[in-house]
Amino acid sequence: MNCWLSDGRGAKRRWVAPALLLGLLLALSAWLYTGFMGLYPSFNHAWAQADWLAIALQFRARGYDFFHPATFNLLTTDGVTGAGFPLPAYVAALLMGLVGRDAPALMRGVTLAASLGGLLALFGLVRRASGSAWKGVAAALFAFFSPIYLFYQANFLPSVPAFAAVLVGYYCFFRALEPVSPGPARRWLAAAVAWLALAAAMRTPFALPLLCTLGHLVVLRSKRTGAELGWRAVVALYGVAFLFLAASFLYNEHLSRVYHGSMFLARPRAFTSWAEFVSVTQTMREYWLWNILSKPQWLLMLLLGGAVVVQQGRRLWRSEWLGHWLALAAGAVAYYGLMGPLFAIHDYYLLDSFFLPLVLGFAGCLAAWRAPAARVARLATAAVVLLLSGATVWKAQAEQCRRTTPPPTDKSVLTRDNFLPSAHWLDSLGVPRTARLLVLDAYSYNLPLLLAQRRGWTMLQNRNSPENLTPENLARALRTLPADYVVTQNATFEQEVVRVYSAIRQRLELVADNGHLSLWRIRRP
Repeated sequence: MNCWLSDGRGAKRRWVAPALLLGLLLALSAWLYTGFMGLYPSFNHAWAQADWLAIALQFRARGYDFFHPATFNLLTTDGVTGAGFPLPAYVAALLMGLVGRDAPALMRGVTLAASLGGLLALFGLVRRASGSAWKGVAAALFAFFSPIYLFYQANFLPSVPAFAAVLVGYYCFFRALEPVSPGPARRWLAAAVAWLALAAAMRTPFALPLLCTLGHLVVLRSKRTGAELGWRAVVALYGVAFLFLAASFLYNEHLSRVYHGSMFLARPRAFTSWAEFVSVTQTMREYWLWNILSKPQWLLMLLLGGAVVVQQGRRLWRSEWLGHWLALAAGAVAYYGLMGPLFAIHDYYLLDSFFLPLVLGFAGCLAAWRAPAARVARLATAAVVLLLSGATVWKAQAEQCRRTTPPPTDKSVLTRDNFLPSAHWLDSLGVPRTARLLVLDAYSYNLPLLLAQRRGWTMLQNRNSPENLTPENLARALRTLPADYVVTQNATFEQEVVRVYSAIRQRLELVADNGHLSLWRIRRP
């Protein structure tokens, strides 16, 4: 077994190490996600989670029409919305159709499976670069135990599947640059470009790795690219990839125009002032610095990076991969400039930008690092690594518990729990599945509707839009929206709805009350 895990290049049974790693990752996933996989969206960014689950559920309900993704909310015409390249949601919909259940665990499972596949690719990349499967395992576990990654890798958002696709793309790209004959090298490059383009289609910021690999071929090894890969192949592959991305972007713009809007942000939100930049950066440092990597991980990365700098010296600055990494990191900073204000409240934006350079930086340092020869130094290194690794696992598990144990006042959990039985309740009242609901004061545009399994609209607190709960907006909605019923939560109705619009009782007629929700009809003038 030692030969299988110590020297990846010379091992006769190369499948043993990745199989053991996969078994370990599955065991860790079972430990960390027990009791979590079957939950509907809640906790951090349940809003965005519900939007993506809604797309998966609507794919199934609408006959698996990939080209017209839709949610339950009718803010857009028929609920159709541009959604990038929603492949994870579509795969989840297919699985739901296969088993005959709208189970959230299936979509969480798709995200987790994609993540584990990406981590296996990271393992393979580091093993090929270093000749050590142990280093590959360490790189994969380093990414796995990032607190942010740990939370989102069994979630509904496409950031983790896109990140995983990038890791597979980098593995293929590394294989393409190894000294092999032109035929296999081009095939590996084609695979790399395909995976990187798929990642960029799912999450736009991941177009950066595609650009960086092209720059690597053109700038960092132009002579070898022409001789080993051929410029025609490079131009053709990247040309097709960028045409695909352009077509995907234009099609999403077409959907937004034809169906009058989008449920997802499709435009940059740059900083408007230096003061805003400073404020958001301070918020990022306070809330997210120790979440993208835990403190033990930052320390481990600092120690490893310092050791590599000392070992490599000036040779490090001549490495083509260092240039590639610097371009990737600069791109993440540029994306922060484009979307900066949203980073303060959207931690998953870190997965789309800074997380990749951090993981690849650690992986590169790990591959380049040479273990000390002296026995005492080896023992000391092993002790430090074990200590920091244990602290990393503890910190990640503690953050996972914190994120999945919100306060009782959390509106996402209140909405989820109140609406969980709503579909059966509405069925028992004879409310058809085609009925359109207007939900007042719930969390997110889609969470209450997808749990009720009916389409309609939601009006919310503190939204700078026509869906905000103001007297004017409420009166307009009751007058103009073609809603068949209104649903309110008993726990918040008086405080959040009646207080805002005291005339609401005169506009509604109570149909039923199950103790948590009330169903109303609108009194039409």
